[in-house]
Amino acid sequence: MFSMRSGKWVAVIAIGMVTFFGCATQTPSELSSNVVTVSEPIQQLNQTIHRRSSSNLLVLKDGSSVYVWVSNVLNEEEGQGFKSFGELKILDPDGITHTVSDAESVALVDAETPPQIALGPDGSLLVAYSASNTPESIWTSTSIRTIHSNDGGKSWSDPVSVGGPFGGYQNNHELHIGRDGTAYVVWLDSRLAKEDGRDINILVSTSTDGGKSWSNPVVVDTEPSCECCRAAITTDPEGNVYIAWRKKLEGGIRDIAVSRSGDQGATWSTPVVAFHDNWVQGYCPDAGPSIVADNNGVLHLGWWTGSESGNGVKYTRSWDQGASFSAPLVLSSSEVARPSHVQLALNKNDVAVVWDDGSLETPQIVLSVSSDKGKTFTLPAMVSNGLFAAAYPHVAFVENQLEIVWNERGTSAMPSGLAMAELGNWIPAGEATGPRILSRRIVLD
Repeated sequence: MFSMRSGKWVAVIAIGMVTFFGCATQTPSELSSNVVTVSEPIQQLNQTIHRRSSSNLLVLKDGSSVYVWVSNVLNEEEGQGFKSFGELKILDPDGITHTVSDAESVALVDAETPPQIALGPDGSLLVAYSASNTPESIWTSTSIRTIHSNDGGKSWSDPVSVGGPFGGYQNNHELHIGRDGTAYVVWLDSRLAKEDGRDINILVSTSTDGGKSWSNPVVVDTEPSCECCRAAITTDPEGNVYIAWRKKLEGGIRDIAVSRSGDQGATWSTPVVAFHDNWVQGYCPDAGPSIVADNNGVLHLGWWTGSESGNGVKYTRSWDQGASFSAPLVLSSSEVARPSHVQLALNKNDVAVVWDDGSLETPQIVLSVSSDKGKTFTLPAMVSNGLFAAAYPHVAFVENQLEIVWNERGTSAMPSGLAMAELGNWIPAGEATGPRILSRRIVLD
């Protein structure tokens, strides 16, 4: 039974759309018949992204937001298309867009791996982004770069590299700052690859000085990971660090694993598979997990799987520091779907899960919310406008509100057979108004 708070969850979306979701997905018993109020207008943040990219946001203590993205560069020399790198952009709470200068490298455009932004306990801001110092062949020499701000995003430091010098493939990262101010960056790295050069490993580095310098990287798992699914990282109130990623298992299985560190990332536990979807896949689906820890130390984990035995968006919890996980709730499932990109956010008893619904002909951003710490969830409610293909959402709580940002393609239909990972690929010059970055705040009753 769904536990309501004062007021109730009300749908402010068309009845036909609710019916469509009912047809497109299998509704598990853990979903109530309620849906979230989606009434605030959609805001357009920019109109300058032209290839694979996505944005991110950070909500400050005063309720204002900071947004970060990479603005792509038109490749005029080739006559069409767009280069795979661009400029790092930051929109501060005053509405001013800053272009970050990096004399050593160019910021990379990767839909699965947008720039990451985090707030330190002292109010400082930290941004991490992937970059290359070889623009002519970007993936041959890359690095994770960080910048920091001590004035709310009005000015930024010079970039520094995480994990050593430029080299190989370093990407699919996530940034997190613990309650004690320790900053963590986790990423996928090819520099430890075997002779065939195909193995990718999970590495992590820490900073205790606000991102001015970073520790030598530590290998979280010596076995290979999925090649392009972004890793996720969080900390609990006791200072334990958790990393979740899509692990490559024996037999070609690609399932979500979690590892814990009790010493600020110096050593890591043997990875635990959160749930055995047993998804056998020959390529990287470009869809990593999301993990967050609440104030009681409970882990909340969300992901998408294409497993024939039970595909879709799934959510699970752990009460024993990641040693085991509950049977997952299936928030969305369909016979055919592109990969969905799942993101979680927590606030007291509320758990918000957003994703791009790849079961729709024109993918849309949808939201499901639990008001009882993850026991039950609302039916998926549409957040985007339904007109254009939308993908790669990110979400944050603002007291009793949610803010969600996402990308939309500037065309109304997806080409037949186009993978979600290619959502933001080159579009004709006449349609160069997209993809756009959009945002929406949602009030929770």
